[in-house]
Amino acid sequence: MELISVGDLSKEKAITALKNYRVKYNHEAASMDVLERVYELVGGRLAFLKKVAREEDMVAKCKEICEIEKTWLLVWSPFYYLVDHY
Repeated sequence: MELISVGDLSKEKAITALKNYRVKYNHEAASMDVLERVYELVGGRLAFLKKVAREEDMVAKCKEICEIEKTWLLVWSPFYYLVDHY
């Protein structure tokens, strides 16, 4: 098995991808203000951008994603050091 690392998109590429996803999934364009706010909240991670683009209220979905990620980190990060990583 080979591990392939996929990095986050730059701001410009993320906003372009989000615009394209929004048109594809919701058949509507979002304002530049909303697109930039989405980038501020979730960055250039494609999985997040794709989830956000499908929602009616993209900013609310970003906040939900941030809460989920924060909860996951708070719950699981203390256990990371207890696992045998070999």
